[in-house]
Amino acid sequence: MTDYAFSSVNQLANDFKDAIKNADDDQKKVLKKAQAKFSLIERNYQIITNLYNNNMVDEQRPLYFFPSSQRLVAGKEEKGNAKLIVPFEFVGKKLYYGLTATGTHDLNPMPFNPRYPMVGLHANALNTILDNKLIHEVSKAWVVLIIIILGVVLAFGIPSLSPVQGGATIGGLLIGYTYLCFWLFSSQHIWLDLFGPAITMAVGYLGITIYNYIQEEKNKQFLKESFGTYVSPELIDQMYESGEEPSLGGEEGYHTAFFTDIQSFSAFSEKLSATDLVSLLNEYLTDMTDVLLDNKGTLDKYIGDAIVAFYGAPIEIENHELWACKTAIIMQDNLELLRQKWQSEGDRWPEIVHHMQNRIGINTGQMVTGNMGSASRMNYTMMGDTVNLAARLEASAKQYGIYIQIADTTYQPVKDQIVIRDLDFVRVMGKTEPAQVYELISETGQEPELYKKILPAFHEALALYRNQEWNNAIEAFKASDELEDMFPGRKTNPSRIYIPRCEHYRDNSPGDDWDGAWTLTSK
Repeated sequence: MTDYAFSSVNQLANDFKDAIKNADDDQKKVLKKAQAKFSLIERNYQIITNLYNNNMVDEQRPLYFFPSSQRLVAGKEEKGNAKLIVPFEFVGKKLYYGLTATGTHDLNPMPFNPRYPMVGLHANALNTILDNKLIHEVSKAWVVLIIIILGVVLAFGIPSLSPVQGGATIGGLLIGYTYLCFWLFSSQHIWLDLFGPAITMAVGYLGITIYNYIQEEKNKQFLKESFGTYVSPELIDQMYESGEEPSLGGEEGYHTAFFTDIQSFSAFSEKLSATDLVSLLNEYLTDMTDVLLDNKGTLDKYIGDAIVAFYGAPIEIENHELWACKTAIIMQDNLELLRQKWQSEGDRWPEIVHHMQNRIGINTGQMVTGNMGSASRMNYTMMGDTVNLAARLEASAKQYGIYIQIADTTYQPVKDQIVIRDLDFVRVMGKTEPAQVYELISETGQEPELYKKILPAFHEALALYRNQEWNNAIEAFKASDELEDMFPGRKTNPSRIYIPRCEHYRDNSPGDDWDGAWTLTSK
């Protein structure tokens, strides 16, 4: 700005801006320093003008803090922006003096600044008073009321929700309440306690969760104590997860009854000491019960050597007829393993133990299951005509020389999954209606090779019997009898029992209206 002609302060300020805008870098630095000095001159002129206009020029003194005689300066001289501070600048203002330089002892941590000048606290307090932006704290009574309301919600509302819903609800309440507290503080200058209610929600929900967990474990333990001795652990877990509880006093349903006992067990008592008998029976019952429980059966009771059980209660089981049949087949397989074990122990057991057999009766139909007995002592058991027939089938199996006898109601739902011998159409003791019964051989495709020959021969003879071709039936049954496996302990077989029956009907014709039923005269 060579040979510049001064006209006015405002024009000079504008000329400085234009010159700096069009200058190179070196000229810009020089011009900016000149512009800063011009600003100081303008400021000092305005101060002096104000002092003169108010007749205060003679009252001004240099501003400094005793005992230092150095005048107070704003800015830095090396940067060219140093400004002397005069008392006139503080007229009508509030002044706080404090230490703010790094290394001084008046800097302390604050929530939003780790090294905040403490003089600022006083300035902020004064600013709050002057702006009338006072913080109003919500009374403790209101906070207690909020906590009580939250407690009621936690006690009665949250437990009725699922864990996921309860957690989401508590999370929503915490976020909403936190937002409310911050909004009231920043916008309305109201201080609502955040931590009391928030901790109440968090700790309360945690307590409810722990309580529910403990309660669930107690409920599950109760089920295990109530049913653990006769229901598999898997069924107990399924019962608990489904929320189904057996109704006290009994509940009618469509289930499968299962009976089994040892053949000629009274003879064992004569051959064994009481100690050996108990040891043998415990080993046998343990193995058979494990099979029962592993295949979703419910143990009803032990009656001496007999096992009474059922399928489909206390909770519903799909294909309970098949599970009962599988149990019977596996029991026979496991008993064979036990016989081999006892035989390997030599003279430890008499020969009758080496050839132990058990019989099984299975029937499916309507029955009542539930806790029955007295008020002081009860048992979870089954009752009904279906149960009675299952017991009769187990007992009558010995008359046919077979070891698993099932009713038609059990056979029909699983006929494609098991191999059977069509046994008889019989009236058992205590019943007037005849029942179709079968010998269960194995699951489909797993029958022994011997039965692949026996079953066609027997069924051919049975067809002759039902057509009242007595002489041909006798010859056919004799032929199938030759194929039967008469292992030790087996006194008869189905082919053999039909021969005298055919001879009886040959001499005493049942007539053309014969329904094919045979009435048993003993259990």
